[in-house]
Order: sequence, then C-alpha cells, then structure tokens
Amino acid sequence: MPLRFASLALLTCLVPAWAQDDPVATLPGTATERITADLRKLASEEFEGRGPETEGIKKAADLIRAQMQASGLSGAAADGGYFQPFDITLGSAPQAAETSLTLVGPEGGERELTIGQQVQPLAYGAGGSVRADLVFAGYGITAPKIGYDDFAGLDVKDKIAVILRREPRQDDPESPFDGDKTSRFAYISSKLKAAEDAGAAAVLLVNDSKTVAEEGDVLSEPGAFGGPAFQLPFGQITRQLADELLAANPIGTKSGLKFDSIAALEKGIDAALAPIGGPMWYSADLNFKFEPKQANVYNVVGVLEGEGPHADETVVLGAHYDHLGYGGVGSRTPGSNAVHNGADDNGSGTSLLLELIRRYGARAAAGEKPPRRMVFIAFSGEERGLLGSIHYVTKEPLFPLDSTRAMVNFDMVGKYGENAFQLHGMSSSPQFPPLVDVAAAKTGVVVDRVDGVLAASDHWDFIKVKIPAFHFFTGLHPDYHKPEDDVEKVNLKGIAELADFAEVLTDGILAGSEPLEFTEPPMSRLDGRKQAEGRPVLGVVPKDLPATGGGVEVDQLAPDGPAVEAGFRVGDVIKAVAGVPVADAVGLSAALSDAKVGQTIEVTVDRDGQTETLTVTLGAAE
Repeated sequence: MPLRFASLALLTCLVPAWAQDDPVATLPGTATERITADLRKLASEEFEGRGPETEGIKKAADLIRAQMQASGLSGAAADGGYFQPFDITLGSAPQAAETSLTLVGPEGGERELTIGQQVQPLAYGAGGSVRADLVFAGYGITAPKIGYDDFAGLDVKDKIAVILRREPRQDDPESPFDGDKTSRFAYISSKLKAAEDAGAAAVLLVNDSKTVAEEGDVLSEPGAFGGPAFQLPFGQITRQLADELLAANPIGTKSGLKFDSIAALEKGIDAALAPIGGPMWYSADLNFKFEPKQANVYNVVGVLEGEGPHADETVVLGAHYDHLGYGGVGSRTPGSNAVHNGADDNGSGTSLLLELIRRYGARAAAGEKPPRRMVFIAFSGEERGLLGSIHYVTKEPLFPLDSTRAMVNFDMVGKYGENAFQLHGMSSSPQFPPLVDVAAAKTGVVVDRVDGVLAASDHWDFIKVKIPAFHFFTGLHPDYHKPEDDVEKVNLKGIAELADFAEVLTDGILAGSEPLEFTEPPMSRLDGRKQAEGRPVLGVVPKDLPATGGGVEVDQLAPDGPAVEAGFRVGDVIKAVAGVPVADAVGLSAALSDAKVGQTIEVTVDRDGQTETLTVTLGAAE
C-alpha cells in the first residue's frame, strides 16, 4: 500500500514508500545507454523523420507499442489495443484530374508534361488556369539598392515567369548579395513578390546549379514551401526540361549573345552581375488545382493501473513522436527534400517517455503498483497543430478528464547542459512548487522554473480543460525544424538526468491524498525567463491559440515596437519571416532567433485575404 504523506511539508524530505526500492536497477544497461539506443532508432534515416505520411512514423509507433508491451502496460485504446487512430490533413496535393501543364511550341506543336516528374504544382501559390507565353526572368530578383533587377525592361505582364532558385554569385564572399551567405533576395517569398509586382500571371521555378549539385535535379513536394501565401499559380519544372527548351530556342541579347542552357545563363549573369532574360518562344496552358491530402495516424496509449483508494484517478505522461518527415510544412529549410530526423524535436522527449515506461513497468512488476492510474501517451499530429492531444482531450478521452490529476509533457529535452532546463507550468497548481523542490534536491538537476505555459505543445490542451500540467523543455536552437537536428547534437546523458528528475517529480504527483488544485497559468516566453534577454523581437503578441500550421495571427502589438513602425496590424497572419515559412508560434520564435537585433528583414503576412510584405527592423528583448 502506498504511504500517504502526513502533510505537504513532508514532501521536502520524503518520497512514497512504494518508491523506496529500486527495481529499475534490474533493467539492462544504464539509463543513458537505453535512451541512446531508443533515440538512435527514432532519429535514424529508416524512420524517415517520422512524418505523418511516411512508413517511418508507423515504425516509430510500433517501437513505442513494443516497449509498452514489454514493460507490462496494457493497451488503453477503445479496441483494447495501443493505437488511438484519427485523421489529419497534411496540406494540399494536386488534384490529378484537373491539374495539367501543356507546352505549346513556336510552330504550334503541343507537349503535355508529366505532373510530379517534369512539373510540380506548389501549394505556396494559388490554384488557377493561365495560358501565356514563357519568359525567362533570371533569378526573379528586384534589388534596387544593389543595382540589380531581373524584371527591369523585361515584359512579364500577364506572362509566365521562369526563374532560378537562389541568387547570382552565391559562393562569392564578395558578392553584393550578402557575400556567400543566403540573402533575403534568394527567398522564394521575395521572388514571388517581385514577380507579382511585375505583373506576372504565374511563376515556374528551376533548380540552380548549386541545388542540383547538392540535391540533384529533383522537384520539390507540393507543400515544400508551405501553404498558400500568394495569389498567382506557382510551380516548378526540371532543369533538364528548361535546358531542352533553351537548346531548341536560345535566349538572345541585344549584343548578339545566345544562351542555350541554364548553365550558360548562370555563367553569363555571374560574369557581369547583370540580368539576362527574355522570351523563351514557348507558351504554356497551365491548370493547377489542389485538394486536401489526408492521412490516418494514431496516438500510442498504454496504461498501468493504480492500487489503493485513489486508483481511479489518472496521471498522464506524454510526448509527441511525430516530426516533419522530408520537410515541407514547418521546415525551416524550405524546399529541402532531406530527411528531418527530429532528434531533439521530439525524439528526445519520446526517448525520455520510453525510459519512464521501462522504469514504472519494472516497479509495477516488482509489486510496487502506483497509487493512481498512469497513462502514457505518445502523441501524433503535434507538428500539424497539436492534433493528437486535441483528439484525446476533446474527442476521445480514454479516461475521465474530471479525474485526471495532472499531465506531464516532454517536448524537446535534448539540450540540457548546453541550454537551461525550463520547467513550464509551475503556477498551474499551487501544490507544484514543493514537488519540484523535492525532485531538484534529490537529483541535483538545475531547474529554470517558469510559471507560465506555452500554447505550442500537447500539455496545452490539458491546461485548457483545467488540468495542471508541466512542460519539460530545454529551449530552441539553430537546428530546430531543420535536417541538421541529429542525434550527435543531443546531450544523451542530459536526457537521462531529466528522466531521473521526471521520475521523482511524477512520484510526488502520484502520491498524496488531496486533489491538485488548478490555477490559470500565464503564457510564457519560448526561451524562458533567463534566455530571452537581448534576443531580437518583432514586437507582436501571437493570438493565444494553438497553431494549425497556417501561420501566426497577431493578437497585440507592442506600443512603439518594431512591428508598429513597420505597419503591422492586429489580425495579420504571419506566414513567413525572411523567406522562411512560419507554421506556428514556435516557428516564429525560431525564425527570429536566426536574426540579429537591428537587422532589417521582410515578413510576409496575410491581411484580409491579401498577401503583404512588410519590412521591419528588429528590436531587442528586455
């Protein structure tokens, strides 16, 4: 039988009797070794970034289920198994029956292109039908301060602009386009805005030589650059196809030069750092139509039943196991088809959850049943807007929410040591601080205690129904939502230390005879109290809602802040920052963390259904 605490004060010196022995010591290997094995598997190429449309996420779900079974957890789903299924919308895909692109040659011959092989409609633009001439417009850049404008003197009005990725002299440290770094003129949003301003009816993108060298002449996925942000149709054709068109009908200049390949055009533009463009002597009959793309995914849910007078009460431990797959929505490397392994986000939290499953399973097998029911949930759909936790809380709670005592969420816990360990949600129950005191004293883990909560992870849906919740978080970093978020950059020993802390903290939550009182917590900063000072800020307050992957709605503007000076309005939906699509508030913070105080950037917003590009100079957090 569990030992009840005589009073809350005793929490500072006691842990429950059922937690005194150490069956965990019988587990094979060390905690760090076990966590390392899990994370190397979850963040491997085999698991394909655990994207919702991949086979890899199914393998991850199977791995989690297998650990639950091996640890003696019962399946908690409605059918008695471990999978709680639900459907999600992945974005947009071309509607096959109504999507086509037919080239019409100078002599009237027609050539229908193969969707997905020679041409790819991209959902960053709009659907629509255009029949117009093709015009090569260089890199699609308008940069008056540099004295470079691909559209100056070029007639693209009501025509289809064919443009290159990136920018001229991109590997030249002396290039006026920010040296060998990527400047804002290389951003897809900047190119589409320039083409739109020049009157183009549609845009077709072509891979530049650097992209081909790094990734091959591959077409991006339809959602690679995010959801619709522009009103003109936008697609991509292969470099090979563009070369075929140029070989048959080279682009000529007034000086008599002829360019019969993309490579020749790149070389010519680089040589003089001057635009080269002109008609391609083909027209196109373009018809793009998109439809929602669906996927069936599932939360993985296991349960350890409790024992004693409070056995019908529930404590939820959770972590999302999905990530971005091959990029696309949410990626901070737009257009990349590389696997986003998501080692920190959120292979780290999933690995910590698996370690707790092992520990509590071993303890239960040794006769130490918890005094309350423990429900372990590996959520899916988090990267698409907290869809897994929304499904569990609002549509199919597997255990009564009114008797759910607390929720503990592990999301991005792989940087402890390099970054501070932030424990958000401290003020969601007045009984929480003493529990944290015990866990910190017993484990030696240093805690940045944050009263507020973020609306950007799965604990949020429990907070909304007045269930106290903790969120373990070790902060943002440059590899967030990029292919570079790999195991080698994660502090594996740090995750094991946080698992020790989480176990002691969870023991405290499970123990005690009194209900945990809920108090409404404030919203907290993404970087915690200790890490925000001196960071660049935009001067906007996002709407206090979880993201749906479609951008960040501005709820408030800081008086006299950078956003006010740049012309932002309440209700604007931020779609991209410095050319990188922004899916949610975490993505916005990450995009800003890549910038510097005083830097001038372009921010793309949706304002009353129209795309606007605002230029803002970032301020500093205080």
